[in-house]
Amino acid sequence: MDANWKPAGDPPEMAMAEYGWRLESVPVLGLTKHGGMAVAFACRDLPEEGEEAPKTRWISGCSEGWDITDELAWWTELPTTDGLDGIVVHGTLKNP
Repeated sequence: MDANWKPAGDPPEMAMAEYGWRLESVPVLGLTKHGGMAVAFACRDLPEEGEEAPKTRWISGCSEGWDITDELAWWTELPTTDGLDGIVVHGTLKNP
């Protein structure tokens, strides 16, 4: 599978997060400057009135939610699970 890698400085589209104080992207696959890979998402806090817009940050998709902004070099969309049998997606077993 050929991935369409994009630079970390060109993050994916972001939408309002469910709690309403920042914008977040969908999870993506990130490649670090040292060759590691991680699921991550881009986010940007909403500015307070009169403040400049904060910079986009990259957060790891793990339970700790590490800020990996300085480490992430590239990102691409996560692959789909289409065509895979016997896995559970969102609580539903696909093609048992």
